[in-house]
This record gives sequence, structure tokens and C-alpha cells, in this order.
Amino acid sequence: MNPAALIVALSLGLLTLRADAADPPKPPAPDKPADVSVGDTRVMTFPAATFLHAPTRTTFADMVGPIEKTLAAVEKGVNDKQITPAGSAMFVYRGVQQVKGPNDPFDLEIGWIVADTQQPVGDLKVRKADAFKCLAVVFQGPVAGMGAAYGKVMSDLSARKLEPTGEHREIYLHWEGKDSPNNVVWLLIGIK
Repeated sequence: MNPAALIVALSLGLLTLRADAADPPKPPAPDKPADVSVGDTRVMTFPAATFLHAPTRTTFADMVGPIEKTLAAVEKGVNDKQITPAGSAMFVYRGVQQVKGPNDPFDLEIGWIVADTQQPVGDLKVRKADAFKCLAVVFQGPVAGMGAAYGKVMSDLSARKLEPTGEHREIYLHWEGKDSPNNVVWLLIGIK
């Protein structure tokens, strides 16, 4: 999927999240099969990358607005040939481990992995995202099933006695919409 099409797909999927934003995704009922696949976790170092992003302080209840705004700006920049994507959409979360409810704030950088020569565009900033040691897992399925991937990676963090750094990243490898069983997201939980 080309970057502009993925931006549109992410935007459309996130538009439908607005109604669900106040309620975090719930795992599917045990008696109901889900179109969810969660891979094995592994320790890895995600390579450094140039990251075009919009930083924001938000909550799970309010995050759709900043995401929509940023993805619209990235889409415009791609269409205007001001942005040169070199990878996928990436969300960088900090402070989520203290979140107890949908209205607790955390820091979120919403953006895209871009060419090393990328300059800032409008309100979008550019930084080098450092190499990132993490416990990683690949998730495939609708947003409502993403909790299963987070549950697995958090359980494995504990079982392996790994200490989280407080930062985690989501890399959107393929996106068709919040209910699609074909979405593919790489979850990276920072570790010391």
C-alpha cells in the first residue's frame, strides 16, 4: 500500500474510533472466535530512523483528534511532494504505564518514518528516533483485538523479568480500517 493510501486508510479507521474512544478496546468474549493473530514476542533493537511527527499530550478518550489532524497534514505533504516517506506510520507513546483510565494524559508523537533528508513541514517536526531496544510482537486483526497483543507482550515482559523504559511504539505495517482482520501492527515495548 502506498503511503498516501495508508494515510487515508488510517484516517478513515480512526474516524470510526471516535465513538469508541472513551472505552478502551476489550478482548473478545471467550466463546466468540476473533480474527486476531498475535505472534511470538522477541527481544530486538529497532533501527534508528528519521521521524516526521507531531508531538501532543493527549488521553485515550481524546487522541483521535490529534491523530486525524497529523495524518491529514502528512497526507497533504505527501501529495504536495514535501514529504518523502521511507517507512511506515509510527506512534511513539510515553507515560502510558501511569494511565489508569481513558482520561489520564500521556505524551504521543504521531508521525511517519521518512527519508534522512526530510525537512520539517508546517507544524510537523523532524527528529532522529534512536535505535530502540524492545520486546516486540506482531499483531494482525481489528483494533478491538489489539489488547490481546498488549496482554501477551506485558505478560512476557514480566515472565522474562525485563524492565520497561516507559516508551513504546506502534508501527503500522498495513491498515484497512479499525474493524479489518487484515491490519498488521508491530508493537514495540521499550526495555532497559
